[in-house]
Amino acid sequence: MCRCDVRFAKEIALATIPAKESKTAKESKLMRIGLFGGSFDPVHLGHLWIAEAARETLSLDQVRWIPTATSPLKPAGAVASSEDRLEMLQQALADNPSYELDDREIRRGEVSYTVDTVAELMQEMPDAQFFMIIGSDSLATFPLWHQPQRLLELITPAVVQRGGEGAIDFSVLQDLVDRERIAAIASHVIAMPVIELSSSELRERVQQGRSIRYRTPSGVEAVIQRRGLYRHPASSSYSPIASPDDASADRSPKH
Repeated sequence: MCRCDVRFAKEIALATIPAKESKTAKESKLMRIGLFGGSFDPVHLGHLWIAEAARETLSLDQVRWIPTATSPLKPAGAVASSEDRLEMLQQALADNPSYELDDREIRRGEVSYTVDTVAELMQEMPDAQFFMIIGSDSLATFPLWHQPQRLLELITPAVVQRGGEGAIDFSVLQDLVDRERIAAIASHVIAMPVIELSSSELRERVQQGRSIRYRTPSGVEAVIQRRGLYRHPASSSYSPIASPDDASADRSPKH
């Protein structure tokens, strides 16, 4: 339960009611770009559903996928190599002209902070309006991000709300920005159904020699099989034959 007063809670609740945005003449000319960061290890259909829901909800011209090199909040790094993850993303995004793969954080080759990436993109594309696609669990840890206050000055988070979740607690931002800004952020919620799918589940299934068909694009599946990714040394029986569904613990986009 958030520690905001009743009036503040009502303001936020009203702000989360979906409504068409009224755009100024200047805003209508700006290219609207959603930034979707994560390890994508591997990319799966849940990521694609989120990206498409964000594109539709926010009227985005482009969703820019930004795979991380080393996440500041996940220092152990990815399981697959950067090269492998890039190839899987290329396969997953190839048939959608609204999707753009941006490998700048991997090329940077070090711990990357979202605020630096956003600032860099804003310099490169001054006529674009950016939104940051994140999960509600990432919002909960937002104050721990590098320079969170500056980041909120640069970009508007668009928070994914999965089916079955309670109201998103935007009060975690109240020490970073004022109520008006929080209400603006709360108006950019991306509603999603429950997605029982995760990268960790796919890795586990491959290790067990189980199917990942219909959980990730066929091109991604082909890369995993050809390169022998995520395969436990004792398991060499991977075959793309349908298997019973597996439950998932991690279902959100990572920054």
